[in-house]
Amino acid sequence: MEISKHLVYAILPLVIAFLYFVHAQDQSGFISLDCGLPKDSRYLEPSTNIDYISDVPFISSGISKSILPEYKLATQPRHVEYVRSFPQGVRNCYKLNVTRAAKYLIRTTFLYGNYDGQNKLPRFDLYLGPNKWVTVNFSSVNLSIMKEIIHNTSQSHLQICLVNTNSGTPFITALELRPLRNDTYFTSTGSGSLALTHRFDIGSTANQSYRNLSSSGLTGEITSYISSLIMLESLDLSNNSLTGSVPDSLSRLKKLSVLNLKGNKLRGSVPAELVQKSMNGFLSLSVEDNENLCASLSCKKKKNILIPIVSSIGALLVLLNAAAIFVVLKRKKQPADVTLGARSTDQNNTLEPKKRQFTYSEVLKMTNNFERTLGKGGFGTVFHGLIEGTEVAVKMLSSRSVQGYQQFQAEVKLLMRVYHGNLTSLVGYCYEGTNMALIYEYMVNGNLESYLSVGDGSENVLRWEGRLQIALDAAQGLEYLHNGCKPPIVHRDVKTSNILLAENFQAKLADFGLARVFPSGGGTHVSTAIAGTPGYLDPEYYKTNRLNEKSDVYSFGVVLLEIITSQPAISRSEERTHISQWVSNVVADGDIRSLVEPKLQGDFEVNSVWKAVEIAMTCVSPTSSQRPNMNQVVTELKDCLAIEVARKNHIPLTHWAESEMFYIASSTGSINPLPR
Repeated sequence: MEISKHLVYAILPLVIAFLYFVHAQDQSGFISLDCGLPKDSRYLEPSTNIDYISDVPFISSGISKSILPEYKLATQPRHVEYVRSFPQGVRNCYKLNVTRAAKYLIRTTFLYGNYDGQNKLPRFDLYLGPNKWVTVNFSSVNLSIMKEIIHNTSQSHLQICLVNTNSGTPFITALELRPLRNDTYFTSTGSGSLALTHRFDIGSTANQSYRNLSSSGLTGEITSYISSLIMLESLDLSNNSLTGSVPDSLSRLKKLSVLNLKGNKLRGSVPAELVQKSMNGFLSLSVEDNENLCASLSCKKKKNILIPIVSSIGALLVLLNAAAIFVVLKRKKQPADVTLGARSTDQNNTLEPKKRQFTYSEVLKMTNNFERTLGKGGFGTVFHGLIEGTEVAVKMLSSRSVQGYQQFQAEVKLLMRVYHGNLTSLVGYCYEGTNMALIYEYMVNGNLESYLSVGDGSENVLRWEGRLQIALDAAQGLEYLHNGCKPPIVHRDVKTSNILLAENFQAKLADFGLARVFPSGGGTHVSTAIAGTPGYLDPEYYKTNRLNEKSDVYSFGVVLLEIITSQPAISRSEERTHISQWVSNVVADGDIRSLVEPKLQGDFEVNSVWKAVEIAMTCVSPTSSQRPNMNQVVTELKDCLAIEVARKNHIPLTHWAESEMFYIASSTGSINPLPR
């Protein structure tokens, strides 16, 4: 994964790779050249607070050009608008003054943008002093290329040169130097350079679609680069010191369903598109405690009206109006409580529209008169739908299902108050007479059960790493219900058919109709009628009617065994053997490999399998006190996944030409091969 252009290595090294929040404070020793910027020009890049200057004092050749307007995007930093082109000469060099015997990160940026109108991508070489650094190749007119190298200086100046190889005119967009501590990035000789060829993010879970940076000490403006995180569903930037306006680029995150900006110093107005998405129920938007931020579609209108009032009526009336507006806004900000009374056909039902409430005619329209069926269950039938071009799943309550109505109540109550990246999101609901529906985000890859029960000829076989990732996702969703919700929530129906898979195979728990909220008095259990699915049902809960979070742990253990083996919870043979008993017998024989889905053909780390089986078997202990909690399960699964990732990323030394760094011998210019 390529880290963004203004990375400051010392700040949030893992998180920055995703969110690009760099707000430079001490820029001593920085050299930041906007190549092609007119002479004596300078500016402060708003996304990073880094000061850029013209490159004119550092080179005597080349001509200034500007990329074509169609390639100037609002999401790009300012320094990509100009380039310095070198149509004359074979070798053109920048000369930069540096500290002798110091270590620098040198970064060059190139964005073609059809600046010469020829629409022909060039190819040229980049040199550091007399030694070739890299060949610059382009794959697209509008994609920037960044080359980085870490260099130990031996003199008080250095040269960065662009060399024409008769494959097009060399050019450069930006040139930056960043001083590094001398006790970082060692070479075998203490001199020479380390050129970046690959960058791996090995500190985070793959395909995560939510980011929680609450109370992280962030300052400065929210960068427009955030729009590049196209899979982002939840973003929490609350309780920081962010300033400036809310960028329009957030509106382009089509999957974003939760945005928490409260407790900052933001100003201006929230983009109208975000406000509209919030009003339509597609976005949970929190912007409280930003004194100068308006989250209304009529922000500008109110401002225009206020000016003549101030000038004509006087200070006292202004204060009175302000007080009245404050009271109204305070009332509007208070979230609606969700209460569900007895079933009634009265249109004045007790569901408050915290999520969007749809009419039955709107449901008919979004499903095209229930044209496409996605599935059926005890609640009713699930249909495919479209809302403003966004796919949704519409679960219709069967008119004959009393139990279904109770589950409808429970699910709306729960989903009104929770959100997590590993829980399916409620888009809205319909409650119109006898017509009731729950409307969810659409999960394009269906449920986990369908991938674990594929036929022998199917190519849709989940690899071992993917299975562990799905297990971890589901565990994190369950852990959130148990520990992240106050009061805690027990799902009561954890099974493979209730784990849905998004486009990137991110797993999300679904179907909360049987969920129970624990009392806030600190009790260890609640007594309740038995509910759940055979094979997944906690035997202790079944015997005692006493429910606690360890009942979910048992169900998850069964799911994990299914993920490992691709076998059903209860065998289809006449013996109807439970999966935990079958696994126990195989483990007793020590034949761990025979447990794993045979279509994986041994492509897994055996130690990872052993650890996964141990976790699962502990979860399905007959006695709840012997089971781990979900926080412990999540921790163990992360370790389990790390073992498999380490195996897959292990590359023999003789094949390290694709690894992160190369050693460049500064004396000869030769390149020799030199890693969560």
